[in-house]
Amino acid sequence: TFMGHSVGRWDGDVLVTTIDHFNGRVWLSRAGDHTSTQLKLTEKFTLRSPDVIWYEVTIEDPRTYTRPW
Repeated sequence: TFMGHSVGRWDGDVLVTTIDHFNGRVWLSRAGDHTSTQLKLTEKFTLRSPDVIWYEVTIEDPRTYTRPW
């Protein structure tokens, strides 16, 4: 799919989603940071308070980047 396939799971109180199967035409920003079909995102959502969600993402794409960031 264009925006990938998402699967979520709970790790304690943290919602972890893994997104893969991108089509290689996704940009990470308006600046044109390109990706490949090997793009994989791992997102973590942690409820810090009733009004605050802490968000973290790890971006992996071995065809585009030398290491995860």
